[in-house]
Amino acid sequence: MKYSRLLVLLLTAMSCQRELAETPNNNPGFNIDCYALRQGMIENDISMISGALGPLTDQQYSNDNLIQLAKDISSSCDMTATLTCFNCVKTVPPQSQLQCTFIEDNGDYLTYTINLDEGRNNRIEIVSVN
Repeated sequence: MKYSRLLVLLLTAMSCQRELAETPNNNPGFNIDCYALRQGMIENDISMISGALGPLTDQQYSNDNLIQLAKDISSSCDMTATLTCFNCVKTVPPQSQLQCTFIEDNGDYLTYTINLDEGRNNRIEIVSVN
């Protein structure tokens, strides 16, 4: 009995370590809130989207980091995210576009475009969603 408890404890500890190692973008202990991300896009709620992505938007605004953000979303949530362009929207400052597609419960595909730009301290900032 004593050894079986020890084995369960050991297996639990190993699975916890694996979960931390597999969190997106090397942010231990943080997972994307996929439900809030979807709802934020559906409701056009930028603050909900920012909250769902959490510290992932604290990354430096760069092409590579936006590509990684799209990969993190795609691997964590049941949706496809793609950086469709970097600094291609001719605004001041220029904006980038992240396209997210997912399937609703009724089987319909929904596609949203999240516009991003260089926020304060050169960090990723969500500007709008459509």
